[in-house]
Amino acid sequence: MRHCFSLMLVLVFLLACLNACATPPAPSHTDPSSSVPTTNLTEIDFFSCVSTVSYRAVSGSGYLGFSKKISNLDYDKTNGDLTDFLESVKLNVEMDVENEHLHNGDVVTVSLEYSHSAAEALGITFTQVSKSYTVSGLVEALREYNQEAYDQLYPELERAVATAYAEECNPTMVQAYWLYGYDNCGDPYIAGMTALFTYTSGGFTEYDLRVVPMYTESQNLMENILKKVDHFWLNYESQSGITLEEALALAEDTFAVDGLCFAEKVN
Repeated sequence: MRHCFSLMLVLVFLLACLNACATPPAPSHTDPSSSVPTTNLTEIDFFSCVSTVSYRAVSGSGYLGFSKKISNLDYDKTNGDLTDFLESVKLNVEMDVENEHLHNGDVVTVSLEYSHSAAEALGITFTQVSKSYTVSGLVEALREYNQEAYDQLYPELERAVATAYAEECNPTMVQAYWLYGYDNCGDPYIAGMTALFTYTSGGFTEYDLRVVPMYTESQNLMENILKKVDHFWLNYESQSGITLEEALALAEDTFAVDGLCFAEKVN
């Protein structure tokens, strides 16, 4: 009887061993082969290649343009497909006011427009897809002339007239005027000062103009005028000279082409 009981114990033990060998162990949660691989996306800061350019230095006529230079980006430049994709990214500009009417403090938002499926296929993502810029650096124009503006401009205007021609031509200032411009919102501001002066040439009295801009930064505004006015003889076709009234009318027409006008006389 005792031998039979021992034999049964041995059989139970053998069956337990067989069952243990036939059942595979449960997978471990830490087994790397059981986890789903995650795609490693390459992050690109696209805005590191975007630069801003502001034109027209007077606030109220500000223009903000954007450009991109892909070569400035940090990415695998041997990947032609990636380069082509980055070149295809477009910049969309949003602003609360019409461009060319920007003032200091206005906010402009730039967003990226691109193919999301292409970015995913190339394994890249952008660190940011939009960025806001605050307009700054535009000249806050003087809206009404004052003593400080007079002290700045009038001595320069006198020097410009005195050195306009050879001394024997006897350049003499006839009248100085404040010169007004208008920003793109239609608001006037002091653009500079202009002088009508006379000089003698071939026995005739001639009229000419000199301009001193209020803002040296406002080159886009004044360059065309300065080119027209410099060595611009108001009566170069006349052999008998013109009157002061005719000279002033012609001078006003010259400035009006560029959106400028005479304001009050200086002094």
